[in-house]
Amino acid sequence: MTTKMAKLKAWQFPLPNPFEREQDEKMKNCDHLFENGLMIDLAYHLGNFETTLVKSDRYLVNERQDIQDDRVQPDLLVAFDVSLEVYRENNGYIISQQGKPPDFILEVASESTKKYDNGYKRLFYKRLMVGEYWRFDDSDGPGSVRVAGDELEGGGYREVPIVRMGDGILGGYSKVLGLYVRWNNRQLELWNHVTRKPIITRGDETERADRAEARVKELEDELYRLSNP
Repeated sequence: MTTKMAKLKAWQFPLPNPFEREQDEKMKNCDHLFENGLMIDLAYHLGNFETTLVKSDRYLVNERQDIQDDRVQPDLLVAFDVSLEVYRENNGYIISQQGKPPDFILEVASESTKKYDNGYKRLFYKRLMVGEYWRFDDSDGPGSVRVAGDELEGGGYREVPIVRMGDGILGGYSKVLGLYVRWNNRQLELWNHVTRKPIITRGDETERADRAEARVKELEDELYRLSNP
C-alpha cells in the first residue's frame, strides 16, 4: 500500500473516540498531568513538535482492526520520529501506520485502574514492544508501587532500579526521556539530573526572557544617563 493510499484509509476510517474514564481516574490524570501543566512542559522540553508526540487520551493499537478487542488508552504516550499528521488522521496511535511502537508510556494509577496498570497493561505494552513502561501511584497504601518502570531488553521487560533520592522522594532514570521519573511526596515529577531541577517550563522561559529584557532596559537607561549628565 502506498503512503498516499494509507493516508486516505486513515482519513476514511479513524479510530473512535475513547470511552469516558472513571471519575477517580480523570481526577488523578488532571492532578498529575494536566492541571500542573506537566504534559505541556514535557512536550516543550523535548521539542520537535512535528515528529515527537506527547499525547494522552487516545487509543493505542497495533493494527486498525485491533480496536474491537485489543486496545489501550495510555495516560501519557511519547514517541519520537513519528508523524503528527498520521496520528491526527487516525485519531490515535496505530503502530503499523507509524512504523514503530511508542518509546515511552506512563500510567497514573487510581483505585479503579492500579491492578490493571500493573498487570494486564504491563504485558500488553511488552507485547507491543513499547520501549519503556512506567507507573505512578500517589497513594501510599497496600498495592501501591509509588513509582515503577520497565525498559525493553532482549524482547522482554527489565525493571528500572528505583532509588531513594531524598526525604519522601523516590525515582528511576528513564533512558528514553533522559530524565528521572520521581515520586516526590505524592507528586509526579520529571527531574533533570543535569540541572538538578525539574524540567524547565514555558513559564520559566518566559520569566527568564522578561528578566533579560528588564536588564537590557536598565543598562540602556544607565547608558543614557551617563551620556546626558
